[in-house]
Amino acid sequence: MEPQFGPDLPVERPGWRETLTGATDLALVGIGVLVLSLPVLTAPAAVTAGSAAAAHWCRERDLPRTTHLLRIFRRGLRPGLLPAVVVAALFVVLVVDLRAVVAGAVPGGALLGVAELGCAAAALTVLGLAVVRAGARPGVPWADAVRWALRTARRHPRCAVAVFAVELGAGLIAVFVPVTAPLALGYALLGLHAVTGRSVLTDED
Repeated sequence: MEPQFGPDLPVERPGWRETLTGATDLALVGIGVLVLSLPVLTAPAAVTAGSAAAAHWCRERDLPRTTHLLRIFRRGLRPGLLPAVVVAALFVVLVVDLRAVVAGAVPGGALLGVAELGCAAAALTVLGLAVVRAGARPGVPWADAVRWALRTARRHPRCAVAVFAVELGAGLIAVFVPVTAPLALGYALLGLHAVTGRSVLTDED
């Protein structure tokens, strides 16, 4: 029997209680990730745990147990040290270069600035996809997650664009309304999993 579609069929929508509960859950995820990321070197483990929580929420509309997330965080601490250093170093280099471009200290600054912003956007897209992979499969090495992200961005360019759009939207909200940063982070993690989709996430070599 074929499924029936049409404007006259009822559509289930969450009530205000479910919506409020979901927003609270995602805010808690964002707060947890922000707090656990404060030492910087713990950021990859914190983001992995937050991504795992978002992946679970996508499936179950509920958060997993806190003990489960803390276990993921603890197991991700050591493997996340090198990625944390690499990302932090790249961020510092990018900021320094952009400041030099804005100050006019680099010849051809405008063109170089556009190129650097493009590289930053590409890197953020790959990082977002890697975060999805790490949350969907806790324990996967970050190098493997990044390789999967690069392959996925090449095979599914629309997905890559959607991932960057989620990151950009959440970033702008957090910048212009700082008080919403935890909620924006939680929704960003959820949005990354939502736009990636199961078919893309299970795409292998």
